[in-house]
Amino acid sequence: PDVAVSNFARSCAWLINMVRAENLWPYYKTFAHDILCGSMLRSMSLLVIYTIVVSHVLVPLITILADVDLRKWQQYKEDNHNEHFSGNGAEYSDLEYEKVPSSQARRVEAIR
Repeated sequence: PDVAVSNFARSCAWLINMVRAENLWPYYKTFAHDILCGSMLRSMSLLVIYTIVVSHVLVPLITILADVDLRKWQQYKEDNHNEHFSGNGAEYSDLEYEKVPSSQARRVEAIR
């Protein structure tokens, strides 16, 4: 038991020495003053600026470009439907109305 108590006492003495202000101050100064008050505040302000730029400029721009591209793609698909499917899907096409069966013709008319 004496060895265990002496080891415990030595560990406690080391721990008490490590938590003294003069030993903790360099870590506190580096973390709290340099990192939190210095570079972290600068980084947070840049994050706010970048968020505003992205949300007010880039997202609407991407939305407009996607809309334009999807409209062009839709027009291309409508214009070249028969070339791509060569009759395999013509019975479902509203471009060639006479090939649509009567039950589907009613559905096409309902959609229009």
